[in-house]
Amino acid sequence: MFLKRLFQISILIIITVATVPMFAAFEAHVINVTAKIENALRVNPTEITFGTVFPQEQLQRNISVVLSNSFLEQGRANRVVYEVKKKPKPRHEIETFPGNISGHEYCLNNNPLDPGNPGDPYYNFCYPNLCDRLASVLDGAIPSSEIEEAGAAFSSPTARGSGVRAESSGTTVAVTPSDNITVGKVAFFACVTDNTATANGASTNHDSVADTDTHTWTKVFEETDSDGAAEDGSTMSLWFTKVTTQIDTTDSVTLTIDTARLDGVCGLFEVTVGTGKTVTYSADTPTHSDSGTSLSETLSSLTSREYLFFGFLGTEGEDNLKTALVNYSELLDSRSSATGVADLNVMIHVATRILTGEGDTWTSSAATFTNGMQSLTAFYEVPTAVLMATTTFGVLDTQTNPEDDWHINLAVPCFKGKCDQGYDINFYGPPLDPRLEHELFGCDLWVEITGVASSSINIPSLECDSGSSSQIILEDQDLSNDDKKGILVYCTEGSEFKFAFSGNVPIANDWYALVVGEDPKNNPNTAAIINYPRSGGDTGEITVSGSVNLNR
Repeated sequence: MFLKRLFQISILIIITVATVPMFAAFEAHVINVTAKIENALRVNPTEITFGTVFPQEQLQRNISVVLSNSFLEQGRANRVVYEVKKKPKPRHEIETFPGNISGHEYCLNNNPLDPGNPGDPYYNFCYPNLCDRLASVLDGAIPSSEIEEAGAAFSSPTARGSGVRAESSGTTVAVTPSDNITVGKVAFFACVTDNTATANGASTNHDSVADTDTHTWTKVFEETDSDGAAEDGSTMSLWFTKVTTQIDTTDSVTLTIDTARLDGVCGLFEVTVGTGKTVTYSADTPTHSDSGTSLSETLSSLTSREYLFFGFLGTEGEDNLKTALVNYSELLDSRSSATGVADLNVMIHVATRILTGEGDTWTSSAATFTNGMQSLTAFYEVPTAVLMATTTFGVLDTQTNPEDDWHINLAVPCFKGKCDQGYDINFYGPPLDPRLEHELFGCDLWVEITGVASSSINIPSLECDSGSSSQIILEDQDLSNDDKKGILVYCTEGSEFKFAFSGNVPIANDWYALVVGEDPKNNPNTAAIINYPRSGGDTGEITVSGSVNLNR
């Protein structure tokens, strides 16, 4: 009986389940779903080819990032946030990469075991990396495609003071500027001291130049003329820097040498260059003479462009009535001392000329000297390199900014063991392994959209000093919630933090704080309140701008 009942229940269950669909209504509704997929941005060009380049060249190419016609014609969103990322470049002829991953993923997540060896297995799949040699400027760089084609704007070479160490042993020679050297100028520092090196030629005893405002000074050259003993000759050196913080008359610029010497004299100079420019140079080994009354130096076979020719004589002696060659403007004729033995004192003569051409000759005459050296350096303008981080970003707006122009600069490094003594590692980067000569380097720039939104917040405008650029920071890349969003624009260089902020806050007509760092209430030592803006009484809008001295 038990087995029979169990069987019957099972049958009933099966029949019940099987007959349920017979009671369902036969009805269907179709919802049409369509979408027109369009790109929000256009990028032009899609390829940058620098071709064959040479050490210490600086070249420039341009790309534009533009809102597409489709984005401009639609009415739902008005703003696009995007990132520009640098990624190692895979070899596109390779179809399959180890691990069956994409070429970009492989090159990004792996590294060569021996980076200087072109035979390293990594280079079978990826190009030697060019990314860390690139620099970018967003809007405001010179529009030329190459430095050689760019116009120049050298003007007003001016002496800004001199300083001496006279018959007093020490390791420094300092100059206090006679007038302010303003932001955007290029400053030069020329020095002559008693020698430490005991052989004629390049030396390394002038250790550094530093100023109160902590600029980085690049050494163009250092040269010594000696009869074979310390302090029996002279050493000269030439330096320059792009001024990013004004050098005031209360500041100082100081040469430091490695061994205390009795005599030294230095001169400080400035020149005006084009907006967004700095300088680089061509120079030969200075001319030497054990004694005489005149010295000349010639540069020739240069690329035809505008140059600032910087003539510089450094010798033993105490003559301060020297004569510069016609067409050169004398900026400094000085000496460490007019007393004592002439060939124990040192003297300096500096003159400049702005000339478009392929070379020039400079002569300093009517100068009685011993252990003399004469140099001629041809400076020319190049864009200020702004090193591009791995990721940078921009914001395009249909009303105020539908297009961004990115100017991509390439600063070409030298090969290790073949760099001249003026090589600036901060500008060009570390020298390359010579085994990579003749190799093709590569880098891919990715323009990636990270946010599309409709926002009424205006992007604030900000004017930065020459040589600086502005950067946009968004509280959130999703700008759809306008009542709690803001946009901060700031200048990337200088001793002052210059900023402009625009945004909305939840509570109208109330006080807020603009803070750099962590919450100042809980972390007072790691935060700085830089402004106390008040929100608008009706809208909660905040607009504020200003600057803060970062050296305080």
